[in-house]
Formats: sequence, C-alpha cells, structure tokens
Amino acid sequence: MEVQDELKNEDRMDSLGEDAENTDEKLSQAPSDTVGVEVKPEMSKRQLKKQAKLLKWKDNKPLRLEQRKKEKLKYTERRKQRLEDLKRQAAEDGIEPETVTDPTSRKNLKSNSMKNSTCKVGICIDMSFNDLMIEKDLNKCIKQLNRCYSVNRRYENPVQFYVTSFTGKAASVMGKNDGWRNWDVHFHEKSYLELDYPKEQIVYLTAESENVLREPEDGKLYVIGGLVDHNSKKGLCHKLALEKGVQHARLPLDEYIEMSARKVLSVDHVFEIIGGIAQKKQWEEVLLQAIPARTQPKLKSDIRAAETEDSSSNLSQTREDEGNEITKVETIEIESSSLTV
Repeated sequence: MEVQDELKNEDRMDSLGEDAENTDEKLSQAPSDTVGVEVKPEMSKRQLKKQAKLLKWKDNKPLRLEQRKKEKLKYTERRKQRLEDLKRQAAEDGIEPETVTDPTSRKNLKSNSMKNSTCKVGICIDMSFNDLMIEKDLNKCIKQLNRCYSVNRRYENPVQFYVTSFTGKAASVMGKNDGWRNWDVHFHEKSYLELDYPKEQIVYLTAESENVLREPEDGKLYVIGGLVDHNSKKGLCHKLALEKGVQHARLPLDEYIEMSARKVLSVDHVFEIIGGIAQKKQWEEVLLQAIPARTQPKLKSDIRAAETEDSSSNLSQTREDEGNEITKVETIEIESSSLTV
C-alpha cells in the first residue's frame, strides 16, 4: 500500500509539473497586445486577444466621450452656419430672414411626411432573405434599413418607403429600436407583389440587369433586396426578378463613375441614390455623395477632361520640341554658311 501511495504521489507531482510547463508555454506565446490582461491557464490566444480588446475599449471610454462632445459641437456649428447661409440667401431673394428655419430641426422633420410629399416614387426593401443571413449580417441589414429611414425623413419631399416580408428574425431585431412602429414607413408582412402597385410598375434593382435606370418615375415601385451577403449570393435578386416576371434594372454606375473596388453597394447606399435622384438632383452629385469614399469613386467626365487636357499639353509640348529642333537646324545652317564664306 505504501509503495502504491508513493507511486500515486509521483504521478500527481508529474501531472502538476506538466500543467505548470503548459501554463508557462501559453504565457510565453501570449500575444504582445494582451499586456495587463488577467491570464488564466485555460485561456486560448483568441480569448486573450478578445479580453485585451475589451480592456482597451473600457480604458478608452473617456476618450470616446470627449470625441463625441467635439463631434456634437462641430455638428451644432455646422447647423448654425447652414441656417445663417439660408437667412442670407433669403434676404437676397427679398424674403424676411426671421421667417427662415432650419430644415433639419425636429419640428420641420416631423412635417416632412410621405403623406404630404409631392414625390410619389416608391422604394421598397424586400426582407424575404432572413434565412440566408447569419445573425451578424441580419443586424447589419437592419442598421442599413434604419439609415434609409433617417435619410428619407430629411428629404423635403420623402419618397414612398415600404418594407415588405417583414416577419420573423428581422422583426425581432428591429424590436431593439424603441418606437419603430411609429416611424413614417409602410411596414408589411406581405410580399412586395401584394402591394397596391400593378406588376408592370414594379422594378427590381439588381447589378446583373442589362437595363439601365435613367430616372425613377412617379407611380413606380423600385425594389431593393434586403440582403447582406458579402456578394456570396451574387445574381440572386436578378434570378428572383426573372422568376416573378417583374421588370429589373441596374444603376448607371458604369456610365458615370469609376471605382477602385468592386461595384457592390449596400442597401442604404442604393436607397440614398434613388432617393436623391427622386429629389431632382443630378446623377454625378448623388453618386459621389452616396458611394463610400474608401472605394475612391471618380467621375468619368472628370477623367475624360483630364485625359483631354493631358493630350493637349502633350501636343503643345511636342510642337514646342519640334520648333526648337527646327530652330537648332536653322542655326547650324547659318553657322555653316558663315564658315564657308
């Protein structure tokens, strides 16, 4: 019995020694950005990084609050400046400046309703793709939908905004937003095909379409697929449009701009582009405003103008060089003639 007890104790000590060695090895392999993190023997590298990120986020909270204060001050200054510009413009037009108010104030935004709008262009977000998105992507899609609402209520004449097939997971995620049922948006559980729009007046927007949208028309419904898939379901909306027998079209991106990245836009970007054109703005202005700067969008008209200018400059330089060569030849001939005489 004593021999067995001694063997058990030796085994226990060996086990403790191995655990200590494993712990030391984990600590030596811990990422450098986990300094200050409470390390537990059973924590993986991923857990260490995650805990370090959380700790850094907590430490930076005062800086974030300070940054938000600065941004709020800048926003307030911009609003004041915009209102002053509007009043100055009103005075030049013979309008009493005191009657001018900030169009982005809450009071004015409440009066900008779809019911009172002269714009009858319909935009619909088709939310029938819930089951094709993971939770993270569905949350992103709902955030994009929220931004669509925010953009629309700031239009002087909002578009007619619909959200269809709005059930299940999407409705549950939207429930995190207080008061969303009071938004100036037509939420429906039914499909966009069941709305009060004739089938021939429905246009599904898809990048794969050969039809180019020139200008949104009053009385038509433009459908955007409510799908965040990182381009893994490419061509799905086009396929569905063909199956349902509805019209389809693409935005005129190729006709107006060049981008450094692939031409895949999020739901809110497409909404902002259609909504901006519906507000009688120009394509160039709307595209540059809506498309993210990280894609480095450039107007093709500007590129052509730069190429023409470069071509003219090169031509002028060539003519100047040719003129210099002629002058050199003439000078050499004169010098040769003088030497001969």
